[in-house]
This record gives sequence, structure tokens and C-alpha cells, in this order.
Amino acid sequence: MGARPRTLVVPVAVLVASAMVVACVVLATAVLHERPRRSVAAPVAGGPTGAHPRPVGELRRSAWVPYWDDGTAARSFAGAPGAFSSLHLFWFEVQDASTIRRQVKGDELVRTAARAGVPVIATVANPMAQDRFGALLADPKARHDHVAALCALANDPVLSGIDLDYEHFAVDVPDDRTSALAAGFTGFVGEVAQCVHGLGKRVEVTVMARTDDAARADYRPKLAVGVYDYAALGAIADVVRPMAYDQHYPGGPSGSVDPLDWVDRVASYAVARVPAGRLELGIPLYGEDWDESTHRASSVAASAAPVRASNHAAAVTIDPSSGSSTFSYRVGSVEHRVWFDDSAATRARVDVAARYGLAGVTFWALGNEQADLWSALPPAPR
Repeated sequence: MGARPRTLVVPVAVLVASAMVVACVVLATAVLHERPRRSVAAPVAGGPTGAHPRPVGELRRSAWVPYWDDGTAARSFAGAPGAFSSLHLFWFEVQDASTIRRQVKGDELVRTAARAGVPVIATVANPMAQDRFGALLADPKARHDHVAALCALANDPVLSGIDLDYEHFAVDVPDDRTSALAAGFTGFVGEVAQCVHGLGKRVEVTVMARTDDAARADYRPKLAVGVYDYAALGAIADVVRPMAYDQHYPGGPSGSVDPLDWVDRVASYAVARVPAGRLELGIPLYGEDWDESTHRASSVAASAAPVRASNHAAAVTIDPSSGSSTFSYRVGSVEHRVWFDDSAATRARVDVAARYGLAGVTFWALGNEQADLWSALPPAPR
């Protein structure tokens, strides 16, 4: 995901697993490799070696609701409920194998979504580094407990499913650990899917962007993107969602976070390995403001970037190679460079998903968009 604050709100206790959930977990570990999984996904459109273009109006459309700014997101949703097929609640974080913390209550937003007929899905972030998460995967009891905690969360009647956003375990992975982590993660997702599908709910997996089969990202070598076996995950999960952003990132040279040609390569790689009907593309609604001397950067919402340019009397131009907007300004001796996407550029990323026939798009994050984005898109399918 894009940058987010480090301070967390007071936790709310995780749901307690019912007898039905526990039974599902036992079943998952016993039969995962003995019979095909039960899927509640819609029939897959297209295939791993090619896909037919899909009209933009047929793309499922969702957005993540961040826990630290759910009020802004709620107002954005209330202004355009027809723009969404679902909402992803980025409110849940793994604490340990058996504990998932809900970081904001958010009941009013959930009720508003229910009144609009928009399903909500729990996005679960896992901050465990590769050594800690690898140990969890290798410990049968810890792994069982973690599957049970996720299944208990999915059993909440207000949720349509869960979205596993497990990113930190892909950072700084030793080369000789990548394959083992990939196999462990795939098996784990299979166990979660076996249980959650038994509840009649969806399982989605949000993954880092890949453009080739290399174990490390060409755009950020410290990321071991090889821990995400797209093809294997696509055979298990109802949705695999590559995050097509952070091609340029804080700590590196300034540039578009999602150059259009790079987004195209992300989609092309994914659709060659996962059925198009199970793919959704993660699209950013933020940019970055770099200190050009140190490469430090801070996120800026797409809606806030033009205001920042105006405040500094900076001219915004469109970079033809990336399709993103950019401007520079100076504060004292510090030269800043900002990159972001306006609504037209965001629509161009949506068009990439449509051209490859993907099932949908998900935006990071709701409330960051420019005011005209939702009106520039057709109503979302339900």
C-alpha cells in the first residue's frame, strides 16, 4: 500500500471462532491436497494465456478504506455510492498467530454501504517480517491458529470475505529463502481458502507487482516478489490483486509511482499466469513529494497535489513518457519534485485493466481521489 502513519488507534478484540469455523480449519488441514477446493468465485472469464477486452463499465470497482482516515473515505463513498461494486476495509492487522486487531470501529460506514447494497471485505495487513512469518508458517500449531483467526474474522455476517495483504514478509528475503516462503505462503492461502469458502465467503490476495519471473523486483531489488507465485495463488483465491504502484518510491529517485507502460507490463505478466476473471488491478490515488537531495519522500493525495502546486506557484506539466503529472518547487535550499496522477491519468490505468479483460480495479485509497474521478467513470457493476 501507499505510505500510512505509524500510530495506531486503540484495538478492538478480534472475533471469537465458532465451532463451525474450527471445524472448517480442521477440514482444511486434512483435505487441502486431496480434493479440489470449493470456490464461490464467479465463473472465470478469459484464461491465463490471453483475455478478451472488457468494457470499463463491466469492471468491478472497489477502494480501500484506510483506518486512519475513514471519515474522509466515508464522505467520498456517500457522495458516489454507485461508483463502487464493493469496499475493502483496511482496518485489520495481524498481531500474532491467533490475534487480529481491528483498528477502527467504522460501524456507520458499514451501515451506509449496506444501505447502498455495496458488500464490504476485510483487508488484513500482516506486519511480520520474513523471519517471523516464515517461523509461523513452519509451526503447525501457529499456522493452524492463524488460519482459525482469519476464518473467524471472515465469519462476521457483515463481511463478504477477506483480503490478505501480506507485504512485509517479501522485504529483505535471503535469496535461498524465496522459494520456501513462496511455497509456504501458497499452502497457507490454500488452507485459508478451504475454510473461508466453506463459510460461503470470498478469499482475495493482494500482492506486490511483478513484471517478470525474477525473484527480486527490477524496480526495487530489496523486494523479493518471487514469494508471490501468481499462477499458484490464482488457482486458489477468488481474486489476485497486483498493486500496480510504487515503481518509484521514497528512498529512490523521484518519478511516477505508476508509469503507464510499467502498469501495462504488470497487467500483461499477471494475465499470462492468472485467469483474467480472477485478476483485479491495484491503482494509486496518491503521488509522492521528493526532496531531490536526499530522495526522502512523503505521500500526497491526488486531490491535494494541485493545491500544493498552486500554493508554491508551480506549473504542473504532464510527463509524456509516464502519463503522470509533475511539478517542482523550492523551500529554502531544498528542491522538491512531486509526481501524481490526475483523474484522466487514473482513468488511463483503469483502461489498462479493461484492455486486458481483468475482472476489476481497486483504488488506494478512498478519499484521496480528485473530485471528478467517479463522475468520469461509468456506474460500477454490482
